[in-house]
Amino acid sequence: QGPTDTHRVRDMNGGDSGVEAVRRAMPLGRIPTPLDVARVGLFLLSDAAREVTGQVVHVNGGLLMP
Repeated sequence: QGPTDTHRVRDMNGGDSGVEAVRRAMPLGRIPTPLDVARVGLFLLSDAAREVTGQVVHVNGGLLMP
């Protein structure tokens, strides 16, 4: 769980100034983008992930560390 830098998240957080507050709260100092999420999906679809099974992958900039 965590924000992804989209128009909807920006609108829900009051635009650029609100998103900046969200960004400062992120442990890695940035909000993941849709491209960041897509890259994880591509990795999971690739041969590099052929031994990965039954995992939950959180693309959230370190916000959630279960």
